[in-house]
Amino acid sequence: MSSSSVLDQSLGDIIKKSNSSRGRGRGRGRGRGRRGGRRSFSSGRSNGYGPRFPRSRSFGNRGNPYQRLNGMSIEEIALGHAGSRAIKVSAESNVKKVAGAVCHCIRIGGVPPAILAKGISAINQAIKSIAIARTYLEDKHSKADLVAQPSFDGQSAACVIHCRRSAPMKLEFSDSDQLTVTNKTNPYKCAGAIAAKIRNKERVGLSAIGPISVFHAVEALAVARTFLRSERVDVKFTVQFNKVEISGKGDMSAMYFACLPRKVF
Repeated sequence: MSSSSVLDQSLGDIIKKSNSSRGRGRGRGRGRGRRGGRRSFSSGRSNGYGPRFPRSRSFGNRGNPYQRLNGMSIEEIALGHAGSRAIKVSAESNVKKVAGAVCHCIRIGGVPPAILAKGISAINQAIKSIAIARTYLEDKHSKADLVAQPSFDGQSAACVIHCRRSAPMKLEFSDSDQLTVTNKTNPYKCAGAIAAKIRNKERVGLSAIGPISVFHAVEALAVARTFLRSERVDVKFTVQFNKVEISGKGDMSAMYFACLPRKVF
């Protein structure tokens, strides 16, 4: 996939810069491969790669990770240090192009970027992009998959979704394992249900239809991580599209989140 078709979002002149940088050589980036960006779970922060929102909840300050991405090419993002290895998704972003950008970063630097999204629609687009990127990585050459962790900026709808590369996974659907998330779901109660299933060593997945439901699912996963932190259990997820039958409405497209807990030592 060429760098000229990677993003249609507000990353400055990312497409122009990607095209113009082809002849300059890649060199050795500071954040190449899996170096840098590791965080201790005991710090209370996500141990994923990519930037974090500054302590201030304002998006307008100098430390804003969105601002640092302006003008960067996909090659520079893929090979950059952990603080710049991210792409921004808006409500208008083309999910297939975002998914292509994620996969392009993996092919160049070996590490997926974090995804920055603010608001219900943008987060919905980000989740769809991850699901699509997983299908792009299914070819025999990639032999890779994606897992993710959401981290919110305080009480706002600003979210960093930290993505990591993993071995290929095949998700199995079971009605008994699924929690249905709707636009009226309380994410804290849903997070409690997720944590309870994980404590009982049960598999748990979330099924969500529509942007608001997807947003609540992402919120619930973020909160569940905080509920389990004292027990030294961390939670990641992977996501894919799923068809569900709704009474009176027929088949509808849902996002299925598979929760992936692990013990942290």
